[in-house]
Amino acid sequence: MDLVQIGGSLIAIIVLAVIAARLFPVKGGLTRERVLRNVRRFCPDIEFEVVSAKVFIGTKGEAAVLLFPDPHDGVAVATALGDRVVVRHIEDLSTITASRNKSGLTVDTHDFTQPTVALDLPEEQVSDLMALLTTEQSISGGPLHA
Repeated sequence: MDLVQIGGSLIAIIVLAVIAARLFPVKGGLTRERVLRNVRRFCPDIEFEVVSAKVFIGTKGEAAVLLFPDPHDGVAVATALGDRVVVRHIEDLSTITASRNKSGLTVDTHDFTQPTVALDLPEEQVSDLMALLTTEQSISGGPLHA
């Protein structure tokens, strides 16, 4: 392959990337509405009141944890990947590990496709979330590793 073909190919790739970025822009971070909409879509069997669901969204809008009103339903972890939202429903809280880090909270799901989710939360929200996770864990059974 000569330099003209390589140069032409690179220019075509760059032009297509710019066009795709203009036509399909990456949406902003996670919002409460976006998390609730994606959790409802991913977990259609769980019926819950939107008002009573507790949603903790990281300050950068990259990750969120939703606590269902019924502790037996567990939690949902949502992560923004580009313009998509990946949701993991964790029914058994004993299968996750939640721990504090420098910027907030780390949730280890022990799922090979998304093993760790880091939420950058203010200290008071970290304390609230840890307390709620511990409370829900004690209701649903099994130890929550902290």
